[in-house]
Amino acid sequence: MTVPCNSTICGQQRRQCSMTRKACAYQVLYLSSNTSSTGILVEDMLHLITDDNPLKDVDAQITLGCGIIQTGTFLEGAAPNGLFGLGMDAISVPSVLASRGLAANSFSMCFGPDGLGRIVFGDKGSSDQGETPFNIDKLHPTYNISVTQITVEKNVTDLNFTAIFDSGTSFTYLNDPVYTFISEKFNSAAKDKRHPPDSNLPFEYCYESANQSVIPFPHVNLTMEGGTQFYVTEPIIITSVQGGGYVYCLGVVKSGDINIIGQNFMTGYRIVFDREKMVLGWRASDCYDAKTSNTLPVSPLSSPAGPPDASMNPEATSGIGNGSPFPSSTPPPPSAGNHSPRLNSFVYTLVLALFSLSTHYLIILSSIGDRALFDSGTSFTYLVDPPYRSLSESFHSQAQDKRRTPDPRIPFEYCYDMSPDANTSLIPSMSLSMKGGGQFAVYDPIIVISVQKIL
Repeated sequence: MTVPCNSTICGQQRRQCSMTRKACAYQVLYLSSNTSSTGILVEDMLHLITDDNPLKDVDAQITLGCGIIQTGTFLEGAAPNGLFGLGMDAISVPSVLASRGLAANSFSMCFGPDGLGRIVFGDKGSSDQGETPFNIDKLHPTYNISVTQITVEKNVTDLNFTAIFDSGTSFTYLNDPVYTFISEKFNSAAKDKRHPPDSNLPFEYCYESANQSVIPFPHVNLTMEGGTQFYVTEPIIITSVQGGGYVYCLGVVKSGDINIIGQNFMTGYRIVFDREKMVLGWRASDCYDAKTSNTLPVSPLSSPAGPPDASMNPEATSGIGNGSPFPSSTPPPPSAGNHSPRLNSFVYTLVLALFSLSTHYLIILSSIGDRALFDSGTSFTYLVDPPYRSLSESFHSQAQDKRRTPDPRIPFEYCYDMSPDANTSLIPSMSLSMKGGGQFAVYDPIIVISVQKIL
């Protein structure tokens, strides 16, 4: 439902009215060069679950921006599913939940080393977390903090700088002299051969690792205002390069203006954005221990009003992922996924990285187990014998394309050559008869990928 022009929300911050659409309009300018979003405001219902015992459903009406005109990195594939408003603006999701007494005016985000993460509204962290105060600009409030010291291995400097902790930015952007100190000291301590400069990569310092199981990268540590240490657990990004193979890079980009601490520096922590105490908190976490969080008591205090959160940088994450081990061609085994009880708190689960393959694949893999789970957290389908063998051999006997020679780099057993103008209607159909007699038609049992990408 669109937000009408005469609504209270539209009157805040002098938002204009779109007369052609008869709805409240918005425009947000982002830190990325020439990146903006213009459109109208709409309202929708956000479905959440508390971590009370017993669990309770919570439906919260929130306001979203429905983009009509996008510019900059949005046109290059960034944030294809949109951006979640988490800033200090009164219209952001945390502010709305707090103003309605549904959660404390605080939230946490966790970026796990396995590529998964979570967000918990109302999370005020724990007593043993590190903390540093926000530097609040009343006109343009952001999650800005101060760093008083930098350590790279044994190299220490008392360079002072401020930076925005921005979960919407994939990498970390730093100005000189901070950028030069961290990158040059990291380079001098790196034990692997430096990769030649590559215009296709946004990073200046990349390396070819001799050990493709564990990367011995230099340690980076930030001392925050107040003296608390913030150890960067994942300062590197692993990415593929032209010609095949992978390199790891210091995940820091030289900035021309503002300093931004991005997702890669937050990996391995539960980051708490406490807007009541106006502090940033952090505690080491694998993102599955959220039960230690303190989400109560609920405070009905409203969030201070402010302009749209300009700190959100909608740059899409490039490369394979943020973990230290080099990627494998084999997909992960079935995970707990959406049936895991660890996700049954006041949590909106964020998937930060997905395993994907882009020939002509039957997406059935052999596994171990005796029952089938519908799991949205698993990319492919895993079946035991005899169902796996029966289904795959039946599919193969009806396939009309030439089967490819088995390839150890491909996790699927049955693959077929497919011409660009192939008729997909010739792909064997598949259906499952469920308990009770209902039919479940499998509309997409295959994966299509360009062969050149794996050769």
